[in-house]
Amino acid sequence: MYSFVTPTILASIIIFSLILFGIYFYFRRLANRITIKQNSFAVMRVAGKDIKWTLKDLPKNIPLPFTFEIVVNPFGKEVYHYIVAPFSRARKIARILKAKDDEDFELYTTGSTLIGAYVKGGAKLEDIDIKKIKFSKVNEIGESAVVQFVFNKKEDGGISANIRVLISAPSPYQAKEILSEIKSIFAGFRIVEVKNRDFLHSIDFRSFNENEKIILKT
Repeated sequence: MYSFVTPTILASIIIFSLILFGIYFYFRRLANRITIKQNSFAVMRVAGKDIKWTLKDLPKNIPLPFTFEIVVNPFGKEVYHYIVAPFSRARKIARILKAKDDEDFELYTTGSTLIGAYVKGGAKLEDIDIKKIKFSKVNEIGESAVVQFVFNKKEDGGISANIRVLISAPSPYQAKEILSEIKSIFAGFRIVEVKNRDFLHSIDFRSFNENEKIILKT
């Protein structure tokens, strides 16, 4: 029987679907920026050369809650560090960390494969050395990654937090390669991979999720 679905038509359908997928994430990221402003949150970038502190120093010097992110965007291989916190504390944080106001970063590209993961288990904050996180597998164009630390509040002798990783790459293989390299810094933790919109929503809005909660001893 003659099929009306030719390879050309099938390719057009796939391309159109990828375009819609990219548009969806673009507008969701735009909505995220608007929400951050409406909720009086500031996005600040810390220059890499100014980072003379460790991860355990952040909760000691910055009032909870706040989010710390390490990012490689889709255009270039430079590693950026962000702090997201209420505007009411932005000036103090900027002074302590030598941070500057910045626009929210772009992570997704049209047609990219997204792979996420969050960390489970317990450890001391000093056991996580952010300077050892490797991004060498991230290509300069079309691939990106974010490692996100959402610090929530003090409890049980430590700090409740979410630690998330999100990779964007042209193919599942490339995304897995990048994720595998980043996961090495979390030896001793359990890594849970996820592929759902709720997780992406949590990444975008820096929201704390009780199901992903871990306690980091200070």
